[in-house]
Amino acid sequence: MKSLKIAIPTAVALAVTAVLVVAGAASATVLCKTETSPCASRYGAGTGINTHLKTETISKMFATDVNFPTFEIECEESTFNFKTTNEGGATQTVTANTEAFTFGKCWFLHPFSSYTPPVLLKKPTLELHWSSEPNATITAKGIEFTLRNGPEDCVYGVPGGGSTAIAELKGAKPAQVWLNMELAKLSGFVCPEHMRWQGIYEVTSPNPLYAAAS
Repeated sequence: MKSLKIAIPTAVALAVTAVLVVAGAASATVLCKTETSPCASRYGAGTGINTHLKTETISKMFATDVNFPTFEIECEESTFNFKTTNEGGATQTVTANTEAFTFGKCWFLHPFSSYTPPVLLKKPTLELHWSSEPNATITAKGIEFTLRNGPEDCVYGVPGGGSTAIAELKGAKPAQVWLNMELAKLSGFVCPEHMRWQGIYEVTSPNPLYAAAS
């Protein structure tokens, strides 16, 4: 493990947890080029939103089960890219398709286990729900990840392929995506029942990026 990299500060993690509530019915949401209310200039369908880990931070995956206290993976590299499929508006939220969700330069904190970095098995469909100016909660449907613990393939997702909140878009110049999601075990024997993923991602494009309530 490399000591120069830092994880999400506790205060940030708690703040992310506080806002990650699964959204219900579609709500008025648009993505904006300027921080104005109402939104004066929108990003339309087909907008690619590309992110990478914030400099000098890590993406961390760890078990939330008491039976796996040392099951933790940290990665120095990660990207999360998606493309919008509509513009949103007064009666609908913004939808998007995941383009890429990757991890690299990872290490397992348990000294006696082998592993493989997490791999996205199913690209989820996304919804961005305006939460407060200029931010939006990101929910994912159909998400599945796999990682290997020794000889075991551990697959994680949402039972039944349902939706779950995975991140918060923090509108700014540049914007950030605060990833904080917990997924349940779908298959695997010697695997934790639940894993939490955390990381702070910087939006490289478009820049700037804000969310508004249409």
